[in-house]
Amino acid sequence: MRALVLALASLMLLPLPGHADEPPPIEALVTRMKQALEPPVASLRRLTLSVSGEDGTTTQWTLVQARKVVAGQGRILMVVLSPPSSRGITSLIVDGTPPQTELYVPAVRRVRTIVPLDGYEAVLNSDFTYFDLGFVRRQDTYTFAGAEDRHGRPAWKIQQVPTTVLVYSRIVTWLDRATGLPIERNYFGPGGQLWKVETFEKVVTVDGQPLALQVTMEDRQTGGRSVLEVSNVRMGVELPDRLFERSGLRDAASSPLWAQLDQSR
Repeated sequence: MRALVLALASLMLLPLPGHADEPPPIEALVTRMKQALEPPVASLRRLTLSVSGEDGTTTQWTLVQARKVVAGQGRILMVVLSPPSSRGITSLIVDGTPPQTELYVPAVRRVRTIVPLDGYEAVLNSDFTYFDLGFVRRQDTYTFAGAEDRHGRPAWKIQQVPTTVLVYSRIVTWLDRATGLPIERNYFGPGGQLWKVETFEKVVTVDGQPLALQVTMEDRQTGGRSVLEVSNVRMGVELPDRLFERSGLRDAASSPLWAQLDQSR
């Protein structure tokens, strides 16, 4: 079964048909991006989040991330393992219209739903929000904005306008023609000013799935910078559904699943 799923995933990631300079339909581009960013098989990975402070210091967190489709909905679970003072902080993003984010904080021993549901709250006081690290939103309005190289790679340029303009007025993405992954995303504030720039680097292929091992978010207004590094990736693993439910967030940090990552690539 796993081999069949991976084969289908590989087929979905083949280059889009048509002339090299002929833009595919915008729906096809958005679908390609979603398939590249959201692998169809369940997976585990380790994350290292580094946040640069205004005083020049860097704060670092170690997290684990699990992904799975449960009851037809994609789900992303992120659990903080260190430092000890933050261990157990757990978030769950459930794909939907809009996606919903649940957050468990051990210090208060409760799970809360982030409001607004779009998840614009910062992740561990970093420059990333749950919106930024969540699912590709098919309900937003996308338009084709041209074909051009970005950081030396041929790319399709697309513009995204969120259905509700609460934080971002628009997002411009340069999509790698070869992998379907974003090369760079520019986030614009409600007033139209460039706010944040996100870059996807160190792209590798894991079990036929393209993956950026480093994602950097820069705040052009404040000078903030956060880097998310990915390692120890495991694709096609068996994960219990309960791990991706609101009731399971309190115990997520103690799950024996994370030990598997110590033997991963």
